[in-house]
Amino acid sequence: MKRDIRWRVHLTVPPAQVYGYLATDAGRARWWVDRSAEHAGLLELHFADGQNLIAPILARRPPSLFALRWFDGAEVRFELRADGDGGTDLDLSELDVGDARWTSAHAGWVAALLALKAACEHRIDLRNHDPARGWDAGYVDG
Repeated sequence: MKRDIRWRVHLTVPPAQVYGYLATDAGRARWWVDRSAEHAGLLELHFADGQNLIAPILARRPPSLFALRWFDGAEVRFELRADGDGGTDLDLSELDVGDARWTSAHAGWVAALLALKAACEHRIDLRNHDPARGWDAGYVDG
């Protein structure tokens, strides 16, 4: 069976700033991946635990939508809306997640979104960047 994952987070910075953390190589490297390289609509993502992913960009509408194809073919969507007070409400969805990945992915997005919040609002990287102390070893950071 496949299910969707949905999380929301509020950020105190404007959508254009948040969008830069999602849609640029430098932005993604500040909170999500060790290295990112975009080529012809494909993201080459390198994670601290040694995993790599080639992720096609499915949608790019600055500053409100960034979507990509994720592990096991799931679609990940970041939808951003101005909160009317200078900040951003971000809705994350990972669509069609299989049972084998659902529990890990559901919890993993919480850690990722909190890392994004720390990077956007405080310019802090919460990750430890230690492959031996990643998600698969029971650590909440990577």
